[in-house]
Amino acid sequence: MSACPTPPAPLCATFFGEFGAEVIKVEQPRVGDDLRRLGRSADGPGGVSYGRAELERLRARGVI
Repeated sequence: MSACPTPPAPLCATFFGEFGAEVIKVEQPRVGDDLRRLGRSADGPGGVSYGRAELERLRARGVI
């Protein structure tokens, strides 16, 4: 379970998810994780934001 919003925690949760762990991401109600507010990637206007790319690697997410 990942509930810490500081940058190292979501990154570690992503690594665990990439290795097959089922990670439950707990986020603040109506706000979400700070990573969701990061800008677009270098891929241009159609690119996925860094935060979205990182959070999508988690197998399960929960907002409480």
